[in-house]
This record gives sequence, C-alpha cells and structure tokens, in this order.
Amino acid sequence: VWLDYPFYLVFWRLLTRSLRRIFDKKLICNGNTDSLRIFLSRKSIMVWLFRSYWKHRRGYGAIFADTGLYPKAAYIRLESPAAAEKWLSNLPAAG
Repeated sequence: VWLDYPFYLVFWRLLTRSLRRIFDKKLICNGNTDSLRIFLSRKSIMVWLFRSYWKHRRGYGAIFADTGLYPKAAYIRLESPAAAEKWLSNLPAAG
C-alpha cells in the first residue's frame, strides 16, 4: 500500500505535528522531545521531507509501474486521506 499524498498535505501535516511537539514537549522516541533548534537545523525532518519526497515518489512510481517485479503482490496506491479511509472501511474485520 502506497500512501501517495500530495506534497502540500504531507508538508502541512509534518509542520503542524512538529510545531505541536515542540511546544507541548511531548516525548517521542526513547524519551526524546522535538526542539526548535533541531527543527531549524539541517537535521530537521522538514529538510528530510524536501530532500526525499520526490525521490521516494519516483521510486515507488517505478515499482508500481512495473508490477512484473513482484507479480504476486497487490499494488494499492491511495492518493488522498479520503481514498485511504474508503479502502480501510472496505477491509474485512479482523478475527
């Protein structure tokens, strides 16, 4: 399953999540917290987004275009949160 959301949506969600964590001082991984200093640094997840979004999009696009690479796999590309919700709601219940 590929959540191929538009850049503006990924950017907005990442920005709001990061800022919320900076000001809430919410613990994230291994007791760490986000900080404004890290957010503004070259190690920022926002910098990572700008460096990797289109590269990953091209990579996944190539994999999904060549379904012969993994012929037994189901390739599901969801381009919006609404599409993801619809797909999830159609899955059979567990158990």
